[in-house]
Amino acid sequence: MRDDNCIFCKLANGEIPTATLYEDEDFRVILDASPASKGHALILPKEHYADLYELDDEVAAKTLVLAKKMVKKLTPILGCDGYNIV
Repeated sequence: MRDDNCIFCKLANGEIPTATLYEDEDFRVILDASPASKGHALILPKEHYADLYELDDEVAAKTLVLAKKMVKKLTPILGCDGYNIV
């Protein structure tokens, strides 16, 4: 399900141009338009979830696996010595 009024659904599904770092059938990872730090990226599910309560366990598990994959990919590129997952 998607919510046509949700900015994150529009970003995740390519309706708004983004700097995409990664994409698969479930997620799009983009660079944040107003980054808090160098390499600030957003992992966006392509399905709409109003909040964490709606997120099913399978998608939640895939999100953390993808976060780890992105950290491993971006750390050497950015030359950083740490990361934050928020």
